[in-house]
Amino acid sequence: MSEAKTQENGLAVLAILIEAGEEINQGYGSIFNYLGHIRYAGQKVAIPAFDIKLLLPDNLSQYFRYNGSLTTPPCHQSVLWIIFNERVKISHSQLMKLQTVLYSSKEEEAEPMALQDNYRTTQPLNHRTVLSSFIPVSVKIYTAGEIAAIVIGSLCGCIGLAVIICFIVKTIRLQDMAKESKEDVALKTTTNPTKPEEAAPQPET
Repeated sequence: MSEAKTQENGLAVLAILIEAGEEINQGYGSIFNYLGHIRYAGQKVAIPAFDIKLLLPDNLSQYFRYNGSLTTPPCHQSVLWIIFNERVKISHSQLMKLQTVLYSSKEEEAEPMALQDNYRTTQPLNHRTVLSSFIPVSVKIYTAGEIAAIVIGSLCGCIGLAVIICFIVKTIRLQDMAKESKEDVALKTTTNPTKPEEAAPQPET
């Protein structure tokens, strides 16, 4: 690792986002159960072998990837980060152990310093490209009842719109017919004036 960390893409890191839940995670318990033996800086402990796949999420096909750096000094820019999309859960008691058992100071120091808030602050993107093995979008999944309601609502809306359009068209046609009827009456009155009555013939004398 001492040689690889100074080389481009020399290191690959699998990163997992962890949430606190109710159930104890047995996979992480294989590590957490030995934290009491390495409470202070510089201490070591041997952990019995276990399947490290238990530390990973079930779905390994969805992940983000980018070129980054180590999170501790000297922060070499040599890490290919792979961050899984699916999260892993540990229990609240396991999380509490992580937060309270470990110290960043050595055992002989008078005032031990708790190993907390030791994260690196957010760094500039520096034109990095973040890749993903999937399309990271949230899709709303509707139930059968919701789909039926959407279909029925759409049909009712279409029918209502059709009725309104028919009513408007019918009203316009009736108005046009009434207007045409008035124009026809006026035209007949103008072109066919009433003829004057002819004088009755006079009897011959």
